[in-house]
Amino acid sequence: MKVGTTTLTNGTRALDSERAESIVRQVVEARARGIEVVLITSGAIGVGVGRLDLPRRPTTIGSLQAAASVGQNILMHAYETLFRGFDTPVGQVLVTAGDLADRKRYVNFGNALNALFEHGVVPVVNENDSVSVDEIRVGDNDTLAAHVANAIEADLLILLTDTDGVYTADPHAVADAARIPFVEGVTPEMLDIAAERPPRHASADLGTGRLATKVRAAEIVTASGIPMALANGAREGVVGEILDGVDIGTFFAPTAPRAASRKRWIAHTLSPKGAIVADAGAFRAVRHGGKSLLPAGIKDVVGTFAFGDAVRCVTEDGAEFARGLVNYGADEIARIQGRRTDAIRHVLGYHYADEVIHRDNLVLVENGACVRDAPQD
Repeated sequence: MKVGTTTLTNGTRALDSERAESIVRQVVEARARGIEVVLITSGAIGVGVGRLDLPRRPTTIGSLQAAASVGQNILMHAYETLFRGFDTPVGQVLVTAGDLADRKRYVNFGNALNALFEHGVVPVVNENDSVSVDEIRVGDNDTLAAHVANAIEADLLILLTDTDGVYTADPHAVADAARIPFVEGVTPEMLDIAAERPPRHASADLGTGRLATKVRAAEIVTASGIPMALANGAREGVVGEILDGVDIGTFFAPTAPRAASRKRWIAHTLSPKGAIVADAGAFRAVRHGGKSLLPAGIKDVVGTFAFGDAVRCVTEDGAEFARGLVNYGADEIARIQGRRTDAIRHVLGYHYADEVIHRDNLVLVENGACVRDAPQD
């Protein structure tokens, strides 16, 4: 469950104690149902800005990190105090994009959360903004929440924000805009509507999430077989209503079966470093035959990347159809492209693997975003 900055601050530059108490109580009530909850909390920078009496959200990395450091302390003190009132221990978990990009650290991150569950602890997760910089940041807590959901193979992701869901248009500008209660597959039109939707509060610049990031988070988790609910965090008892199936907010249904953990990690957590251009035969073999990508079917290499990096696989007209982890670097692939696998050792002087991308390290992409597992023989 992710709680946005405006939900926690009620549009101000300080933590709203009543809102925070409501969120904590709802987490405790969900746990009483036998449901384990990870709380992804925004608000550190926003609250830190208020505590430091800054006129606006800083733009420099150093000042943002300072605000985050101060705000994290305020948030965790509040959560510890509030959860203690319900005799529930909490544990802070700060994560960076580097933690998610490294497979071993990603797995350990999920293991740490599960260990906290075993000890009856509510994990409170946030991006470690006090040490992260723009180049190595997840970027927003909606995306972080989607990655956390994938890491622990969650049964549901709930995003609590300042909107009542996704609408057919901006409800503050269009009188007959209608709430969309159920979504089965995020469409480009929905992403466009979300991107155009302005924040409700003038102080929303204290956060990094917008409706567009929430819809993209839905795209990530639903493609991994995890449903998501988007609802207004100011609504009292909203979490219980979602769990009871009450028609509030917007519910995003899974668009694919649950993928294996490694495939979810490749599909949604890693940032591709470059691209491999495949011919029509390789496209058909990978896309429809569940095959690995071999050097014989490669036409070109775009960008610079090394062994083990994630890359995009594209057709000759530039459409992405898969992504995966390469067994060779960009320079090596450029030398063996178009050749049979038995020529690899002759060309390079060594042989790591027959496949440039093995099918076990490859996922398919649909419409540039929706990723699913490759078919198997």
